[in-house]
Amino acid sequence: MRLGALLSPADRPAPQDISYGLVSKREAAALAETQERSFQHRARMRPTLWIVLAVVVCTVFAGRPRPGLVGVHLGVSVALAGVCLTIGPMAADLWPMSRPRLRVAFPVLVGASGLLLEGLQPSDLTTMPTSVSVLTAVLFLPPILGRVIAGAMTGGLLLEAWLLPGGTLSNAAGELAFCAALALMALSMRQAGQNEARAEVLLARLEDAREAEARSVVVAERTRIARDLHDVLAQSLSGLAIQLEGARQLARREQVSEQLQTVLERSGGLVKEGLEGARRAVGALRDATGPILDRLPELVERYRADHRLDAHLLVEGTPRELPPETGLALYRGVQEALTNAARYAHGSQTTVTLRYGPTHVALTVEDQGAGPSAAAPTDGPGMGLIGMRERLAQVGGTVAAGPSGEGWTVRMEVAA
Repeated sequence: MRLGALLSPADRPAPQDISYGLVSKREAAALAETQERSFQHRARMRPTLWIVLAVVVCTVFAGRPRPGLVGVHLGVSVALAGVCLTIGPMAADLWPMSRPRLRVAFPVLVGASGLLLEGLQPSDLTTMPTSVSVLTAVLFLPPILGRVIAGAMTGGLLLEAWLLPGGTLSNAAGELAFCAALALMALSMRQAGQNEARAEVLLARLEDAREAEARSVVVAERTRIARDLHDVLAQSLSGLAIQLEGARQLARREQVSEQLQTVLERSGGLVKEGLEGARRAVGALRDATGPILDRLPELVERYRADHRLDAHLLVEGTPRELPPETGLALYRGVQEALTNAARYAHGSQTTVTLRYGPTHVALTVEDQGAGPSAAAPTDGPGMGLIGMRERLAQVGGTVAAGPSGEGWTVRMEVAA
């Protein structure tokens, strides 16, 4: 039997013995697993309590004086009723141990009933209720209170074993040894349960620490890559864009052929697109964490100003915090969809809808107007729809894209 074997779900003694503070999801799951094992052990203990109750009842009705309604017989009836009304509900998992007063009342009532029964009908078997009282007091109650109650019950048994007719010092020593063994067993079970709970929590914290360390390593590596990408690719593209712009202006002054000017203009446009993609990649590498969905209004406004895109943002439902990876995946998906809208559906009206559902979060980017062709968003530079699907798949989400009326719709959904 482990710690909490007889307790109901709200009665596990960890809160009064172990201070956990704020716990992570992994720690909470570890504690829930420990609690579940305690419930299984509690279920295995129920037959033992039923056996104790049956043995006591049979012993009382077979002994003398028997239960009755007058005199000593009434006292035996009251004592037996006290035993049945305490051990019975505990064996049936009906005793409200979640209430502190009733948790204390159980060992007191069952112990007092047992002592009364032992005093009126002395027998080795009628001491069993008091033994249950000693065991539960040490097992479930705060250490000092539990030991006081267990000591009081043990003292009562010693006095009865010594003072009742036929009692001897050896009987008293036997009762003392038995109660001491029960108390030591209860202490060992309690300590084993606490140690198990602590071990589960420490293992969960170790996993959290390993995960945090791995995440910090990934963030550091992403930051290094972003820095190198910015220093090499972005700066090179910026220099190339300046040179191409100078060449284009020189070609215009020198009145070179229209074909060459077209090639230079096209080259400058491609360099600008590549520079924008490099900047987005650097931003993606550096912004791996944080409440990134809060920046959707800023993103939509930036596309309105920089790309002259008629874009609007709608938020439906009650906003809630999402895991960083999930928020980043949705944010980058919207970024890619707006880039495609600016590139392939310029002049159309674009609506970004963020919808918080009970179990899912959905982000929809819809163009209304002269939208792109079915294959357009997967062509050209950038992450594209394939990259969107890969990023959402990593966080358990899905992406659907296709024509919608006169435009194009991209829908991302993830459980959260």
